[in-house]
Amino acid sequence: ATLATTMREFIHLEATLIEGSTDEIIEAVSTGKADIGLIDAERKTPGLIFETYRTTQAVFLAHHTHPLGAYKQVKLQDALPYRIIELPENNLVMHRLINALIMHTAVALHSFKAPNLEVAAHYACTTEMGLCLTLESVAQRYAQIHDAHIIYIDEPWKYFNLFTVTRDIELRSEVM
Repeated sequence: ATLATTMREFIHLEATLIEGSTDEIIEAVSTGKADIGLIDAERKTPGLIFETYRTTQAVFLAHHTHPLGAYKQVKLQDALPYRIIELPENNLVMHRLINALIMHTAVALHSFKAPNLEVAAHYACTTEMGLCLTLESVAQRYAQIHDAHIIYIDEPWKYFNLFTVTRDIELRSEVM
């Protein structure tokens, strides 16, 4: 909602959304390809400023007919028998899932690959392809539009901080 409000207020503002790994986003901001990045880890990088944006959590998003849709909260173990819509490995949410699976020593993940969070959420809401592990804000947006269920995860790894990364303006003006 913040981006939409900003775009309405500043009608000549041009915005492009680029999804990538934390390293790819830091590189895009460092080189000027992007003015601001949203990442899940602070990295000491000369010429960049990292600020805490907010804490968020990973949740499952499920089609209204999914067997877990009746539950408000589940453990990861409860979701493992079902297909999970998998995201690219460089996605911050997917990293959380992979690490949790390693901790649970899960041998196999029944999955279908989606290119990004938005496509995965769309698949989960409009098809019966499986559960989507996504950010709570993405799940809330899709659950409002579609007949879908948000299932909270009862695991300590579900919470994480998001940070903004921008170029240090003082350093940039010294270079120019």
